[in-house]
Amino acid sequence: MPQADPTLSLHGVFRRFGYRWAVRDVSLEVAPGEAVLLVGGNGAGKTTLLRVVSGLLKASKGRVERHGAIGMVAHHTMMYDALTARENLRFFGRLHGTSDRTRIDSLLDRMGLLHVGNERIGTFSRGMLQRLAIARALLPEPHVLLLDEPLTGLDDAASHTVIEVLAELKASRAGMMIASHQLVELVGSADRVGYMVSGRIYDTLRACLAVAGKDLLVEQRTKTALFSSLVFAILVLTILYFARDATAVSDLDLAPGALWVTFTFAGMLGLNRAFLLERENRAVDGLRLSPATATAIFLGKVLGNLVFVGIVELVSLPLFILFYDVPIWRQLGLLLLVIFLATTGFVAVGTLFSAMVVRTRFSEVMLPVLLLPFLFPPIVAAVQLTRRIVALRPFDELTGWLSMLTAFVIIFFTLSLLLFEAILEE
Repeated sequence: MPQADPTLSLHGVFRRFGYRWAVRDVSLEVAPGEAVLLVGGNGAGKTTLLRVVSGLLKASKGRVERHGAIGMVAHHTMMYDALTARENLRFFGRLHGTSDRTRIDSLLDRMGLLHVGNERIGTFSRGMLQRLAIARALLPEPHVLLLDEPLTGLDDAASHTVIEVLAELKASRAGMMIASHQLVELVGSADRVGYMVSGRIYDTLRACLAVAGKDLLVEQRTKTALFSSLVFAILVLTILYFARDATAVSDLDLAPGALWVTFTFAGMLGLNRAFLLERENRAVDGLRLSPATATAIFLGKVLGNLVFVGIVELVSLPLFILFYDVPIWRQLGLLLLVIFLATTGFVAVGTLFSAMVVRTRFSEVMLPVLLLPFLFPPIVAAVQLTRRIVALRPFDELTGWLSMLTAFVIIFFTLSLLLFEAILEE
């Protein structure tokens, strides 16, 4: 089946302001029903690129091919304060050849503004203006929708409405380019994520998957770290089980500690190899010379390590259930959630420290020394949660520890991501 023609094509697009290049050599295609999310810091070129795509700015070099009507939401509303919401939409509808009152009222209603449709927009709040700007952009039933920070000024309910509208547009085969700092809120609406730095777009997701795929392929070929970690995990579980005194400590009390000791030290064996691969032949320099950003490299490394540690955990968990005969089947989903959260925090921090110690002569010793103090909060939380889960305690007894574990993962994952670029450049 032949692919549909793209709704938007960019070919080697540049845009210069004086001597400064704001957009540099961007080539991109957006297919019908596809959403491309652009993320990046202030001054990265996201807004300039959207203005070039819309036709508000002319490309200094290259060309932009648009197929169909364009709708745009920018930092400013592009409407008139002295007119009412309905009058603004009616005016822009006439410019686009449509002034259907039913459609205008439908858009106002969809954006939660029907009750203020006859009020002047100069009295509107920032969130109300943003919703009206989105309604204006949707008036011509665009084939391409350009959104610059579409969730700015919106509360949770309005943000949810906008995300629903984006899903409806994708279903109607409209192409979208979205520029935003709010990656977490909008990444679920995107088919691709591009990281924009100094006017260039880097495909973060593609680079992330490439790095993770390479690490897993190397491990598949060598099998050294995975085999060692699996053997270690099985030995630890077995030794702890047969070394226990069943008359002194019950299985339910011993099992959570045994599980997380196994996961922690078996996982640490795998993390040691994360950047040893890059030290060989200075492959890390090849990574840094590629278009992949530090963010993409870090996320790729974390993803590869998560898969690696996850395999060890999946093999260890049935043995844990067999040895300690814990009744977790009714709460297995909750236990898997705890394992995922704790492992994500552990792997994120471990990946950062692995990059830090890889250049030292004693990296195998230094990694546990640096990492273990940071693992104290999540491992304690994970052990406490696991103890309550295997004891079939009610959920309200888990919420405090679960909140602590979630907060650790969010904070330390973010810090590791922010610090990784500096570590990589050292």
